[in-house]
Amino acid sequence: MAAYGTSDRGEVGKGPEQPSNVTTNSLGSKPSSSKPYGTSDRDEVGKGPEPVKYNGPAQVKEIDAQIKSLITSAGEEADAVEAKYNRSDEANKFVDLAPPVDTTSSTKQTEDQDMASQMARFRAADAITPQQKIDSLSNIRSDSLIAAEFDKRESNSYDALYAYAEQFDHKNEKSKFIGEKITKKTLRELVEFSRASSEYGKWVKPKLPPDSEAAKKGYTSTPLGKFQIVGSTLRGLINNYGWNLNTKFNKKTQDQMYLQLANEVMNVPFGSVPTLAQANKLRGQFEGFKNITDSEISNIAIDTQRIIQRVKQTDPNFFTKKKD
Repeated sequence: MAAYGTSDRGEVGKGPEQPSNVTTNSLGSKPSSSKPYGTSDRDEVGKGPEPVKYNGPAQVKEIDAQIKSLITSAGEEADAVEAKYNRSDEANKFVDLAPPVDTTSSTKQTEDQDMASQMARFRAADAITPQQKIDSLSNIRSDSLIAAEFDKRESNSYDALYAYAEQFDHKNEKSKFIGEKITKKTLRELVEFSRASSEYGKWVKPKLPPDSEAAKKGYTSTPLGKFQIVGSTLRGLINNYGWNLNTKFNKKTQDQMYLQLANEVMNVPFGSVPTLAQANKLRGQFEGFKNITDSEISNIAIDTQRIIQRVKQTDPNFFTKKKD
């Protein structure tokens, strides 16, 4: 018997000898052409044109370099277009720093007029005072998380008194404070208005819930405004931060006093996020926050700290106590 893989052409029944240009592999699989890879078959019927020859790694590198060049060129062109037309980052620098350009006029502004308006806006931004920057940065937006939580849990008005006494009667008793506008009052006026012995303090005392801290201790409470700052806290903020007593207790003043109070009680290092323990110190300042979740008070504290840090970057002394 012939050895495995050797030729059996000379044995009976094995078939005719294979053509000289065909070889079998070592395992006896299907015959394949003996022509070298890439040689021309143009003279054979039905073989078609000569194939493109592969020139090795150098050809791959050349094609790859061409592709990278095309990608880089397209990216540079896209960046140039964006840099030319996308100026939203410049506009954001001047939000709230100067009045917007009046575009309500029916007369279309010319290109020169528009440019002049923009330059005037930029000059106004350059000329803004440090106090105006503080006023802009310390503004608590009405659509912010802070405003929303105080709307639900403390008050939704900068003129708010206890139980909205400036708006409603209570238990068939005519409120003495309907129509009161504390945003029009000065800090000097509110120091007296919010004393425990004042008419307001006496009116509030019998209306306090039995489980409130003031009622448990036999005290009254005299909350004022959006953040329901009580009289004793108001006097402390005035003394600690040197507030002018002729300042109106308007939105700007209330927002800034809230931030000073929050910074004082949380005492978060610059560049840090409030811990839950620090957030709980903020919770303890507001009666309406005593039942909110840890997650909710943490979010309020974080949003508050973001504003505090923006103000500190402009004027670190804004939160420096004048008195200890």
